[in-house]
Amino acid sequence: MTAHPLNSVDEIVLVVHGVGDPQPGETLSLFARSVAESHNPLTEHQEMLWLEDGPSAERDVRTFASHLRHLEFDGNRATLAEVYWGDISRVSRGMLGIIWGLVQIIFGLRYVAFVASHQSGFAANTLQSIGLISSRILHGPVLAVNFVLAAMMISVIGTEQLWPGSSQAIGWANLLVLECVLVCLSASMVGRSLTRNEMVHRFWFWVTVCAAFLGVLMLINVLTHHPFPLLRYCGVLVTLLGAQWMSLVVVLGALFLCWGFAMLHRQNYRPALHVALILPTIAIGFWGLALPVMWTTGARTLKNSMPNPESFDKLFAEAAPLLGLQFVMAVLLGMLMIYHLARYLRCTQSMSVEQFLAGRRAPRLIVDGSVQLLAAVCAVVGIALMAYIGVHEFIGNRTHDNWLCWLLTEANKYALVVIVPMGGLLVLSMHYLRSGLDIVLDVVNHFHFRATLAADKTDEEADFDIVDVTFNAGHLYFARRDAIHRRMKRILDYFRAHVHGRPTLTIVSHSQGTMIAIEVINDDELAWINEKFSRVNFITMGSPFHHIYQKYFRHFYPPLDDPFWNNLRHRVSRWLNIFRIDDYVGTDIEFPGTLPQVQSGAWSNHPVQRRGHQFYWRDRQVLTVIRANKICRSLSNQTATTVRKEAA
Repeated sequence: MTAHPLNSVDEIVLVVHGVGDPQPGETLSLFARSVAESHNPLTEHQEMLWLEDGPSAERDVRTFASHLRHLEFDGNRATLAEVYWGDISRVSRGMLGIIWGLVQIIFGLRYVAFVASHQSGFAANTLQSIGLISSRILHGPVLAVNFVLAAMMISVIGTEQLWPGSSQAIGWANLLVLECVLVCLSASMVGRSLTRNEMVHRFWFWVTVCAAFLGVLMLINVLTHHPFPLLRYCGVLVTLLGAQWMSLVVVLGALFLCWGFAMLHRQNYRPALHVALILPTIAIGFWGLALPVMWTTGARTLKNSMPNPESFDKLFAEAAPLLGLQFVMAVLLGMLMIYHLARYLRCTQSMSVEQFLAGRRAPRLIVDGSVQLLAAVCAVVGIALMAYIGVHEFIGNRTHDNWLCWLLTEANKYALVVIVPMGGLLVLSMHYLRSGLDIVLDVVNHFHFRATLAADKTDEEADFDIVDVTFNAGHLYFARRDAIHRRMKRILDYFRAHVHGRPTLTIVSHSQGTMIAIEVINDDELAWINEKFSRVNFITMGSPFHHIYQKYFRHFYPPLDDPFWNNLRHRVSRWLNIFRIDDYVGTDIEFPGTLPQVQSGAWSNHPVQRRGHQFYWRDRQVLTVIRANKICRSLSNQTATTVRKEAA
């Protein structure tokens, strides 16, 4: 059968994938196969549509592909197109991809915290600034000192393995320090040239500062003839780390203080303030546990190969006075989360659609209030104990002279025995946690931002939507989100230019893809959409719109009857929200009963049986709901056949 031209199409169906990292065209293939009937299978033949993705930093034009399927049924014609954004989300497969995704989450929590605290009042603004300060300390000087310290420790271990006792030689020690300084400075220069990321540049800047400090210290010791062995230089860096952690304790205290005052402001949305408080606390707690475990484990493992193991062990003996306590806190949080997971599974396994419609709901899994409360209590206890230890060290008391400090130090020994194998088990179980990590990473990418630069003003009008009318130097620009939105807009623009008549537009989306579609439909740039398409139908599956974004970021995503959503309300004729009753991400959307679309049943929720958050595209229950509501004609018709399309 010959292919039909686009100007004769009766329906355009956009498929927007969701969580995870599908391959280009994979979601569309799953959806197209699901459309096919067993007695009338779908013969696959795709067309690749190449569209411009905008100019890059080098001013060359990038492109992206949209896979197409063309269908014919009862004389009607439909074109299915995929909005693919998996490459922009930067999620990759395999264990290395999982670990890289976890690293992105750890470094990206600051974006979510910043947006959560973007509210009214001086206290909220200060909370926002302090959250950024904590991130800049952690991912700047703290990690930089650890980087230089790691280079120094490699020098110590290497020289002792080759020439035992050489680390005590003053001249040789100064030579090795000079080598480490040069290596760190060279790494900083190369690292800054390979990326434009502001946070990475800040890290390499602090590596340069730390290496320069070490070089100046070595020069002073050479000129003053002070005997400084290699371990003494390492001791100076460990002292710097201790001072930085004490500054983070002060930052955390200020964070809690600003959070308390921000909570008193009537216009502020409290769940978002909780997020703005908890996420920096989690980031500090993570590094406060991970870095001491790394150093103390390494010290205990390698000290026996050193000529003076006591001094080597002492270097890190008090580097983590709260390691045991942090481990207990992590265990308590883990047990509470497992308890809520068990409650959630028990409830969902015994729940039916009828019970859900009757008002029964599963307990909240992302994120329960009791988990937030326990995390806050653990943070307060940790701050108080760190301040207590810091005061004792400042007045000159030895740690072992105080029973509480001694108890915390002794607890480190037992914590290490348990933490290291548990970390190994966690790495091995990452594959099973992949779905949860992908969801968190989607939220991080959604709020990933950078400040606009003066150079952005000279970019082409289509690039990032930054034009003279909207440009404001220093204004937040949600880079990845806007890049994804731009792809969907350009696909719609293509059909606007090449399709004649006024076909129906149906958008079918899943998970994070529903957020992309919701925001694009509401965008002011799509004022033409109702003129070009006779109807705009919208299908969301497993949408986090209400359960996550409106729950924790309502100051950015108000109720649907708010004037903010005027464009969305006027453009969408039908909205079908489908969700599984055990979906921990996407549940029912809060459609205000005062809206005409809700009163007429044009906007409606449809729960289906349990099958989790994924694989909506090939779920027979989901397809049955779509067909029954006749919202997508290419799905509603039972005799769909394939129209072959030759590749362009």
